[in-house]
Amino acid sequence: MQTIHVALDRDSFQEMNRFVDKAFEQATKIGSLEYDIDIYEDHFEVRARSGQTNLTYDQLYSLQADDKYFYLFLYATQLDIVPKALCTDETRAILESHLRVR
Repeated sequence: MQTIHVALDRDSFQEMNRFVDKAFEQATKIGSLEYDIDIYEDHFEVRARSGQTNLTYDQLYSLQADDKYFYLFLYATQLDIVPKALCTDETRAILESHLRVR
């Protein structure tokens, strides 16, 4: 298990162009630009000021990645972003094993 502390800014959202404005605006409104995420083999847990979420990877709408980030889509327009630079090799392998685009 790895706990990753994520503090996002607008540049974090630029990587996923089509969701940038809506996702950033929504995250700003609910105060979820900073959160901790625990990555386990079979599930993940997110803790933010707005609450806590515990999900298995198959409960995600989609899990995508680019060169810099993993995108854990809870719904089509709600996501948690995990910077790859903060991940251990084990965490990267776990997330990469669950990649799927919808």
